[in-house]
Amino acid sequence: MQTVTFRASDGYEASLTRDQLLSRQFYYPNVSENDSGALPVKPVIAYRWREGTTDLNDIYENRTMLIFGQRNPFEHTSPAFVANITEIVINDAPCDTWAPAGIFPAAGPIAAGETVKLPHTFYGLVKLHYTLDGSDPTILSPMYNPSTYQPELNIPIPVTEPVTIKVLVTGYGRNDSEIAIFEFRPAE
Repeated sequence: MQTVTFRASDGYEASLTRDQLLSRQFYYPNVSENDSGALPVKPVIAYRWREGTTDLNDIYENRTMLIFGQRNPFEHTSPAFVANITEIVINDAPCDTWAPAGIFPAAGPIAAGETVKLPHTFYGLVKLHYTLDGSDPTILSPMYNPSTYQPELNIPIPVTEPVTIKVLVTGYGRNDSEIAIFEFRPAE
């Protein structure tokens, strides 16, 4: 098994790589970066559930839903929660890899104070994690595009001094991209 796709009765689907589905995951009740109260969880297909309630009389019966934890407190897993699962497809073919991030404007000289944007073909399906200090980004690095629904949260990166921007693209159903490296220096 390399990829598992969960399909819902309304046509919605989510694919996860084997690692994304079975890696060590947690529930973070306090939602903080250093959450010492994190509880390990395993992925489940729930047959009874209801979001936002602890009242067992308020749950849905016979509406299957894929639910799994997070690898870190800031990982967004809700888009992959598939409700009313009607089909599970297991694929043994090697997983695709997300394409690296793009950059605008092109790397090189840039007017001091100008900003850099990180575009991606699958902007709403991926997260772009970046660093500015030369280190390699991880899923814990700052996220360039925290929201598809609130684009004002996606703030371009200002360049005021020479900087190396490294970007890792992550998302469900494919392996992480290779790290893209872009070097900028203020124009003279």
